[in-house]
Amino acid sequence: LLTGKKIKAPEAKELGLINYAVPADEVMDKAIEIAETILQNAPLALKWTKYLVHACDQMSEEDAMRYCDAAYRFLEKTEDGIEGPLAFTEKREPKWVGR
Repeated sequence: LLTGKKIKAPEAKELGLINYAVPADEVMDKAIEIAETILQNAPLALKWTKYLVHACDQMSEEDAMRYCDAAYRFLEKTEDGIEGPLAFTEKREPKWVGR
């Protein structure tokens, strides 16, 4: 990245800069596939994950770990935080409510 050298998608994937390299005519299908996978997760967990990625970026590692731990302790007490492990133990799909 720092050299300004242009690289093609397969090389970027090999270097770990991107997760997927697909032909142009498959991009939308891949994007939809990824979105559908994301949507299977609890809405609160998704919201907090996005928030924490940005918030913790400006923190020390120690502060970020404390902050994420506090968020986890909050989330595990929510309805979705209870539903996830319960659904897992009951071997069923979770029913997320966003609370």
